[in-house]
Amino acid sequence: MQINFEPVQLRKANKKLDKHILSASVHKETNAVYKKGIFKESLWHKLLSIFKK
Repeated sequence: MQINFEPVQLRKANKKLDKHILSASVHKETNAVYKKGIFKESLWHKLLSIFKK
């Protein structure tokens, strides 16, 4: 007889963590759009973004 034991709290925590990780990427993209729309990017930051790639 083999017993599979998984704590309920751990399962709930994993669900919450997955939810937050997925929403973080959406918020990151949204913030980037707002940032470009609201703040004017300086020439220095444009040059840095070119050389970072």
